[in-house]
Amino acid sequence: MKSILVIALIATFAAESVLAGLTPEQAMEHVTFCKKELNLNDADFKQLVQAKTFADVNEKSKCFFNCFQESEGTLIDGVLQEEKVMDLFIGTVGEKKAREIYDICKKEKGAEKCETAFKLQICYRENGIF
Repeated sequence: MKSILVIALIATFAAESVLAGLTPEQAMEHVTFCKKELNLNDADFKQLVQAKTFADVNEKSKCFFNCFQESEGTLIDGVLQEEKVMDLFIGTVGEKKAREIYDICKKEKGAEKCETAFKLQICYRENGIF
C-alpha cells in the first residue's frame, strides 16, 4: 500500500511538471533522479507533494526543487535561466502570461540555491503555472 501511495505522489508531482511544459517521461526522469540524488525518503517526498503551503517543508525537500529545476535547465547555480523558463511556460500559459510570471518570479532570491529554488516554486504556483 505504501508503494502505491508513493507512486501516486510521484505521478502528482510529474503531472504538475507536465503542466509546466515537460513531457511525462521528462518529469519522471527528473523526479527519479532528484529523489535518488538527495536520498529523499518516501515521507519527505510525501510531505513535499502534499503540502498545501510550503511552511513545513524541510531543507532536504527544498533542495529537491533545486535539483529538479537544475536538471530541467531552468536554474543553474541559483540563477534563473530566462530562455529555458520561457520555453517551458509559453506552451502552458501563452507568451504574455509566461513573461508576466517570469518577470514576477525572477525577483525571488534565497540565502542559498535550495532556498531560491524553493521560493521560485512557490512563486510559480502562486502565479498560475501549476
